[in-house]
Amino acid sequence: MPEPTPDRLAADDIVRKRARSTRPKGKAVIATDTGGRILYWNDAAEELYGWRREEVLNLNVVDVTPARMSQPEAAHIMKLLRDGDSWSGTFEVRHRDGRRFRAAVTDSPVFNANGKLIGIIGVSARAGTSSGRR
Repeated sequence: MPEPTPDRLAADDIVRKRARSTRPKGKAVIATDTGGRILYWNDAAEELYGWRREEVLNLNVVDVTPARMSQPEAAHIMKLLRDGDSWSGTFEVRHRDGRRFRAAVTDSPVFNANGKLIGIIGVSARAGTSSGRR
C-alpha cells in the first residue's frame, strides 16, 4: 500500500471523527474511505458482524461484510453517495462465523470543506430489529 498523503490522513481523520459522533443506540457504525478501507468500527459492529475492531481496521469492507449486491446496484449506491445523497436498504451480509443474515443499512457520504467525497459512514442493524440485537 502506498504511503498516505497528508491530505488522505486529514480526510481519514475527518471521517473517523464524524463516525465517532454518530451514536445510534445499539447499531453498528462502520466508516470507510472512498475505496472501502475501514477507518472506524464501533462496539455494536463487533457484536453484529463478529469481528474485533483491531482485526478489521484498514481492511476493505467488502472483504469483511460481503453483501450479495449486484455491480449495477453497488454503482448506483456510489453514485447517490457521490451526489451527496444517502442510501438506505436491506441486504444480505455475513457474520465472521459464516452465518448470513439480512441487515438494514443506511450509508451516508462524508465530504470535506471543499465538497469532495472523502468517506462513507454506514449504520446497520439486523433487519427487523431496532437495536441490531437478536
